[in-house]
Amino acid sequence: MASRPRASPQQIRPGVQRILDGLTQMPAIVHNGRLDILSANMLGYALFSPIYVESARPANHARFVFLDPRASACYPDWDLAVRFNSGPLAHRGRPKPVRPQPVRPRRGTFHAQ
Repeated sequence: MASRPRASPQQIRPGVQRILDGLTQMPAIVHNGRLDILSANMLGYALFSPIYVESARPANHARFVFLDPRASACYPDWDLAVRFNSGPLAHRGRPKPVRPQPVRPRRGTFHAQ
């Protein structure tokens, strides 16, 4: 059975990291659509430190919530944590709707009578 190719590691722009680092009074993280944690500020790393205990990289919020037995002890409202982590994954799996493009007349095709 062939394994799926691994996605290349995503990185955030330096300006986004500066914003994260400037948020000193609250934890903040940046994740992608697969819930891989791409970066965080110091409080974000501290709050989500149990996710980083596992050696799998990139650290992944969904993998922690659904597969790590320690996760249920980290969240006072376990059901809410499950809902917050399943929503983005379910949305990611849906096909994107095709939006019809507006029909624009070509120049010179319509004449006023």
